[in-house]
Amino acid sequence: TTLELQVAPIPSFVLEDVYVLCTDTNGTEVVGSPLMDTGLDASAYSFEWSEATDPAVVLGTDSSYMPTV
Repeated sequence: TTLELQVAPIPSFVLEDVYVLCTDTNGTEVVGSPLMDTGLDASAYSFEWSEATDPAVVLGTDSSYMPTV
């Protein structure tokens, strides 16, 4: 018997240390907070959403995060 296996490689990610997401479009108007969803399985990956100005402040550890304004 012949068995053919196909293995999908793990995706390669190039991530920056910090990403800035602006929700204040013109200094006064605030748009709704966007849901940042990785789409990844939280049981297979670990997550840490932290404060940009103080990375020691952990804001969440789930696969998605909705910032508060």
